Amino acid sequence: MINAFKKNPALYIGLGLPILMMLIFTGVPFISSYIISAPKYNFIYSIRGYRSNETLRVVSDKLTVDIYNEFDKARPAPPLDLYLVDVQSKKVTKLKYAESAQEKLMIPSRETRSFGVEGITLKSLDTSLESPDGFKVVTDTNDFSFPFFFGGNRRNYLTLSKSGRVDRIPTPKEGYWSVSFEGWVIPE
Repeated sequence: MINAFKKNPALYIGLGLPILMMLIFTGVPFISSYIISAPKYNFIYSIRGYRSNETLRVVSDKLTVDIYNEFDKARPAPPLDLYLVDVQSKKVTKLKYAESAQEKLMIPSRETRSFGVEGITLKSLDTSLESPDGFKVVTDTNDFSFPFFFGGNRRNYLTLSKSGRVDRIPTPKEGYWSVSFEGWVIPE
């Protein structure tokens, strides 16, 4: 074996270098998941189908949704497609309106109405893409494209990343809706 290496070292280096590079590139995320501390801040994302008339804000430590009715008739509030991600357990919880009666969810024509969101208490909602502890949220796409027959651009998971550490958060819904990051939950 040593004599074969002495006769043709370039062959063994050429065979060994790609294997070494694969080990390095697969090892860096694995090792960084133990070196870089876990994310600390939970976040909220939404799945909205072309609805731009909803805004989020924090009032008295409670999350509220302001919805504008652009139509000429009174309409009920659309389903709330907000999700809270617990970054420690990677659990995703769908948020609900605080009001449960259908008549309380009606929005008069050409008016904005505020609705409370149940199940979350926070001091503020930081809408920057980087959390206070340095993690960034990225919307990843699951593209499947078979030439000439199928195609798709389904966004079905979010990624938290920082210095080589990558945590993937699956979204509970798939389809042609856009996944939109809404903000980091600042608890205090």
